Amino acid sequence: MMHVEESGLPGGSTPDKGVSAKGGMTISAPDGVGSITINGVTVWSAGKLVNDTIDVPNGKLVVDFDAAKGELSYTYTLTQTDTHH
Repeated sequence: MMHVEESGLPGGSTPDKGVSAKGGMTISAPDGVGSITINGVTVWSAGKLVNDTIDVPNGKLVVDFDAAKGELSYTYTLTQTDTHH
């Protein structure tokens, strides 16, 4: 679970605090990873990182993939408030 705070956005009660969260996962693929797609964006293809920044709801996701270790790491940064309908 990732946790970010809208109060850290510009104009919030604690600007620049708590607007980013990091995470990761290990991918096991004995024959190698053909591609990785996140939110409709291909980030890994043909043995290399092809996109490292993805627009996602209310923010951006920056990813990296270490194919030798099978480790996908990411940082989510909140860029706008949620309307909370």
